[in-house]
Amino acid sequence: MSEIIVIGGGAAGMMAAITAARQGAGVTLLEPNERLGKKLNITGKGRCNVTNDCDQETLMANIPGNSRFLYSALTRFTPQDTMAFFEALGVPLKVERGNRVFPVSDRSFDISGALERELRRLHVRLLRERAAAITVENGAVTGVDTDKQHRPADAVILATGGVSYPGTGSTGDGYTMAAALGHTIVPPRGSLVPLESDDADCAAMQGLSLRNVEATVYNGKHKPVFREFGEMLFTHFGVSGPLMLSASAHLRRWDKETYTLSIDLKPALDEQKLEARLLRDIGEGFRFLWSEKGLLAVACYFAFSSLASGASQVITLPYFKSTFENGEYVYMLVWGMMVVGRTVGGLVHYKVQLPTHRKYAIALTVYVLISVLEGTYLYMPVAVMMAMCLCNGLLGVTSYTIRISATQSYVPDEKKGRFNGAFNMLNTVGSLTGQLLAGALTVLLPARLVLSVFMAMTTVTAVVFIGGNKQAVSAIYNRQQ
Repeated sequence: MSEIIVIGGGAAGMMAAITAARQGAGVTLLEPNERLGKKLNITGKGRCNVTNDCDQETLMANIPGNSRFLYSALTRFTPQDTMAFFEALGVPLKVERGNRVFPVSDRSFDISGALERELRRLHVRLLRERAAAITVENGAVTGVDTDKQHRPADAVILATGGVSYPGTGSTGDGYTMAAALGHTIVPPRGSLVPLESDDADCAAMQGLSLRNVEATVYNGKHKPVFREFGEMLFTHFGVSGPLMLSASAHLRRWDKETYTLSIDLKPALDEQKLEARLLRDIGEGFRFLWSEKGLLAVACYFAFSSLASGASQVITLPYFKSTFENGEYVYMLVWGMMVVGRTVGGLVHYKVQLPTHRKYAIALTVYVLISVLEGTYLYMPVAVMMAMCLCNGLLGVTSYTIRISATQSYVPDEKKGRFNGAFNMLNTVGSLTGQLLAGALTVLLPARLVLSVFMAMTTVTAVVFIGGNKQAVSAIYNRQQ
């Protein structure tokens, strides 16, 4: 009986081991990871896109790069053969949009689990060892040197994967071993990988997931090299998701090309239809806001709060520059304490949970205190200003935490986007109006007085809108989330 060693316990390695064992060979599978199919288990968002239900020609046409290299393999083991292979192992499959094939359970572990069960049934030996080199004598393979000992074999199947995901074991070890045997290796490039970008907007939008968008990637000559519909995700380092993984396979010249990504959020709509859709959504957001007394009260208060905040932005820096020697420095000291306060507040709220039944009372108190502190701090010595801004930073985080958690919990999922759009529009209008009014008023009145007037107005609105609608607002703020 022939002894065969398979290096690599991914999908290819396990299938190769199963096929060899079915032919009567004694098979040893080398895999240093704690479990088999580590990369397989995270594919397709944990669902595992097994194959595509199409003919070989269609499949090859969608393989970027040198697809002809795979002609022999795909004609001998077709996508239909792949489907039959896994269904015979007891994994029912389904075909989704784009002829993509998934397990009915939507669990990639069902695929890897079926492969592992078949390995055990066929008595394939699994060794948790890392292959270091393939040994050869007189032009014939004699075995594998691992990190523990030499393993003799009549043949070796190299199934170590590429370099796309080192965390799963795809570190390029196979290329090193092949090169040592005399093969010429083209420098490997990762494929089906997330894309990195130094654009700060990506990091700012991390966690944002987009569906049914069209992504187009242009090369340095502004020629499209990839265009497709699908799903994507912004990350702290760039973009990911199925659409971006597919795009990565077409971007092969990183050392010579600069690529630009364009995203069409509504590819099915032209500009006129998109404008009509946006106006309709905004209108629905305002109608929903108007129908909810508590939300309307909160939105009105924050609109006036943004008005005062806009006024503060216009007033404070010129005031410091005209009042103090090295006014910019004093301004940075004072407002720097606001940043410190927000940082500390964020840490506190990360650890401490506010009592649900008291959130309304806490919020109303915080709103009034913020207005009083910001309306009076310009009358104080610098040290007191710093202390007051520190307190305001802490209070501001509390205000935001209560508002955002309460409203996002209260508003139905299907209305969140429209509500947030209407809410943010009111705040934007309030901020711009405050800046314009404050700029005009400081020509006629002292800056400190103008700021005090705006903050007094905010205090009144807190009492009128939040305090005057206690039942409706507390139903939102004191709601169990």
